[in-house]
Amino acid sequence: TRRRGAPPPPPLRPLCLVPRTGRAVERIHATQLSPRVFARHQREGTPLLVEGTLGALAREDWGLSGFAAAVGAHLPLTCRIHGGDGYATSPDRWTGRKHMRSTVTTTAPLFADSIRSGIAASNDCYVQSDVASSRAGAVLAPLFDAVGEACGLRMHALYGPLVNAWWGPAGHTEPLHIDVTDGTLLQLSGEKEVLVFPPSHWRALR
Repeated sequence: TRRRGAPPPPPLRPLCLVPRTGRAVERIHATQLSPRVFARHQREGTPLLVEGTLGALAREDWGLSGFAAAVGAHLPLTCRIHGGDGYATSPDRWTGRKHMRSTVTTTAPLFADSIRSGIAASNDCYVQSDVASSRAGAVLAPLFDAVGEACGLRMHALYGPLVNAWWGPAGHTEPLHIDVTDGTLLQLSGEKEVLVFPPSHWRALR
């Protein structure tokens, strides 16, 4: 609600990284990345699609079985359980900073099995874990390293690439949130729909 006579908030015009919106997102090849390109998109708060990042690695098996094998069974993964009816409750009644019921520790092969069986989908399970120490991390880290160097990222120069894996069953939806750092989303398999709001609309999204 707003006070009588107060001006309405600006209309929300999300940028969607799918062609059905009719608003194209700029696409460039990985060889065109530069600190100037990064600075412009960071200043404007606009997304950028970078193609050709995987290079020859695009021919590898990044499907469910291939990725689970590359992560391996030795690495503990944090699995967030949102619950099959997690979005039945209105967002204004959510409590805490994270919208999840609980977390459990799993492994890549076990989580892959839960996706195949449908258990992950019925309980809306989603995994987010650092996989830098796995074979998948060893393969992907140089790609993020190249992106960081091409963009001239200062934090990256100090700490190197972080390789976090976010994966789950089809249909999972993350609630509206903001990331505290700039990030590179590398889509290895499947499809992801990303809804992005301009920084100028942050008051209307509170």
